Amino acid sequence: DVANAPTITRDVDAAIAGGATSIVVDMASVVFMDSTALGALIEAKKRAEAAGASLVLADVPQNTARLLQLTALDQVFTVVSTRPDTD
Repeated sequence: DVANAPTITRDVDAAIAGGATSIVVDMASVVFMDSTALGALIEAKKRAEAAGASLVLADVPQNTARLLQLTALDQVFTVVSTRPDTD
């Protein structure tokens, strides 16, 4: 939502600045997602890819997974059921 979107951007930017090549967004605690949050995730993916990193969504709750499907963003993001190890 509007309140959490800046956190996504800040955390991804920090990971990129730290040299991460694989960024995992743990979605397990997401109970609501609006268009602002979707936009922030899209922007985060673009920033990660521009820096040569990948961005993965992990532990996506069913309602959020459905939203990703409805918006065809499940075709844009790599979605995994469990959190993979990162560098």
